[in-house]
Amino acid sequence: MPLLTVPPVRCDLGNGHFMVSHAEVDTDNGHVMGHTDMTVTNKVTGFTGGAQLLYLNDLHQTIGTSGVQQIGLGQAPLFGAAHRSYDWENLTAPPAETAGIALAQFWDPHNRFGDVGQALEKFFNDTGNWLLGAANAGLQFLQDNPEVAIGLVIAVVAVVIVASGGLAAPECVVALGGIVCTF
Repeated sequence: MPLLTVPPVRCDLGNGHFMVSHAEVDTDNGHVMGHTDMTVTNKVTGFTGGAQLLYLNDLHQTIGTSGVQQIGLGQAPLFGAAHRSYDWENLTAPPAETAGIALAQFWDPHNRFGDVGQALEKFFNDTGNWLLGAANAGLQFLQDNPEVAIGLVIAVVAVVIVASGGLAAPECVVALGGIVCTF
């Protein structure tokens, strides 16, 4: 079987991110090639899109894929849009029983900042997990030791009274494992 083609397919990924791709597969020699045009009108964020061919048998069932071709484009300039054209080829060859192809286009985000981006991501994940753990541990301590919680409320009330220069008559209510005070 000779050449299988997918004509240009336009895909609006939302939020000012667009892809138009077409592809062809030569089933005699297994050569795969395609082309993607990307457009970004979003002034804040660019995106990484993916294009992938699906290999179909004569019953229109998926029997393989080409692998994902990632293509990135930054945000649009202040005036106008950002554009990128990209030719891609030499992806996974189609199985011998390939009778048709389909083209998928989609968001395919990935880390564009290399090792620095991975280090920053790990730092923020670790810091967030530590802060969350510390907050949960503090809350658990106060739930396990309500006398300490009451002591802390009394200390806070005293600081408020001193800082405000007057006396306040707080009304404290224990509710759902916490203490709520109103002045």
